[in-house]
Amino acid sequence: MKHRLVMACALLLVVGACGGDSKDVGKAADAAKASRTIEIRALDNKFEPTDIKVKPDETVTLSVTNAGTELHELLLGDKKTQDDHDKEMAEMGDAEMKMSDEGNRIFVEPGETKQLTWTFPSKGSVIFGCHMPGDYAAGMKGTVSVSA
Repeated sequence: MKHRLVMACALLLVVGACGGDSKDVGKAADAAKASRTIEIRALDNKFEPTDIKVKPDETVTLSVTNAGTELHELLLGDKKTQDDHDKEMAEMGDAEMKMSDEGNRIFVEPGETKQLTWTFPSKGSVIFGCHMPGDYAAGMKGTVSVSA
């Protein structure tokens, strides 16, 4: 029995390491390690700016101010993460949309400012988006490009 459990855990590690369709998008980080703060404004149906540049493996704090009139979120991830979350939010219908903040996601009430500190990967790009009803489809998204 113990041998089967060890084999099952090993298989999960191998499958998890392969990552399927997802790619390295970085990880949550301690704000004390951030090299800078990037200001983002969440307006109703768009972010400003929509294009952000960071250096490879750079840790930055994203300071998100909701200048709109409705609740917004900022979710960091790859296309699969964004698509999966958009589907999840759509399935909630008229239910309470605000989930808890976690490593790659914050919810920001109108007039509120919140921070999310992130270490970006060594190459590639990371998408940020808001998945409140209709926002992502309307273009409330942006890209963090990683380049030297």
